[in-house]
Amino acid sequence: MLRTSERGIAFIKDHEGFVTYKIWDYKQYSIGYGSHCGVADYPNGITKEQGDKLLRQILETETEPIVAKVERTRGKKFLQCEWDALTSLTYNLGAQWVSPQYSVYKFATGEYQMDEAAFIATMQAWCHAGGDKLEGLERRRTQEARLYLYGDYSDGKPFNKNENGKEESIMYPKLKDVPEWAHDEVKALIDAGIVLGTQGEGEDRQIDMTHSECRCCVWMVRYAEELIKNVPGVAAKDVVKAIAEKFGF
Repeated sequence: MLRTSERGIAFIKDHEGFVTYKIWDYKQYSIGYGSHCGVADYPNGITKEQGDKLLRQILETETEPIVAKVERTRGKKFLQCEWDALTSLTYNLGAQWVSPQYSVYKFATGEYQMDEAAFIATMQAWCHAGGDKLEGLERRRTQEARLYLYGDYSDGKPFNKNENGKEESIMYPKLKDVPEWAHDEVKALIDAGIVLGTQGEGEDRQIDMTHSECRCCVWMVRYAEELIKNVPGVAAKDVVKAIAEKFGF
């Protein structure tokens, strides 16, 4: 059974595009939504319905087992957005990134942490095909990184448009509205007294936080955890407070 979400599958389809007839794709023939095939396969082409079925079949039998192996090494279940991001990466690259010599693998397995810029740069290193750097792949790696870190599927949902048609960051009025990828971190900072100005209790607590502010909370906590690992005796709350001041909370 597929673990990749429907949003994750849509994310892959958006980046792969669809072709009715097989094409040579640098090192293999591909058809449908970037699915590999043999030179004699599908002589009459493929429909979108068939392409969808083939994509899901490859994800389940070839791609997801690779991500699952990384998850076992990590020793902790991936969040859905993390799983979807790595599934997209693996569907596109195969297992070549799954090695302790690569930073993206060490980050995924929890061997060490990176900030947003470093992780995006690490992902963008995997944007070459046939020896050439491809802007489309660089864009895909960036969006996969953002999906992994923030649950941003780049499908329009993290942002709203106001009455003037201008994009503005979405608001999360209550704690229960915060997405899974940021919920625990936001709650931890509220409970620790770092994030102020909230009202009420429990999941109905009024917080009025933006998407960007939730991202900031995630990185505050992750960075604090990394500092605590390397500075014995430092209290987590003190580290987070110092970082909060830096971020302007």
